[in-house]
Amino acid sequence: MRPLHHKIYTILILLAMSLSTACDKMPDNGQLDGMWQLMSIETADGHILDVKDQQHYWSFRLRLVQFTASRGIDTDKYYAHFYREEGNIVLKDFCQEARYEKDTDDNVWVSSEEAELLHPWGVYGQTDEDDSQKIKATYRVEALTDTRLVLKSDQVCLIFRKF
Repeated sequence: MRPLHHKIYTILILLAMSLSTACDKMPDNGQLDGMWQLMSIETADGHILDVKDQQHYWSFRLRLVQFTASRGIDTDKYYAHFYREEGNIVLKDFCQEARYEKDTDDNVWVSSEEAELLHPWGVYGQTDEDDSQKIKATYRVEALTDTRLVLKSDQVCLIFRKF
């Protein structure tokens, strides 16, 4: 009987270990996590811009979204915090520096006067009611699958493909 108990105990320990390591690799944001290429921007007046050749990307991880655009050797990068609320994605605290990932006081914030810097990514933010020097953008999640993301605001509808 003793060897049987030892085998069962070993199997249970291995099963518990594999479940705990599998959970560590689960993305925090489900299907939203990862890199998304912006394919098109539809404006409120119905004008559709095909932007896939501009190679603008949104990358979601943890509570941070990184906006990148490749232009040969140069790469534009911006960052923002985001959270999900009642079917929406809310972006806030836009920043131009990678140190944004750390909690420091010397971040280079994108001010409300500089909001047009984010327009190529489809970000048309409003002044943040909590800090009038910053911007905030809210999008309804219209569709989210393993390969497709559609975000809609009052100004634009953004269509992405998983990259």
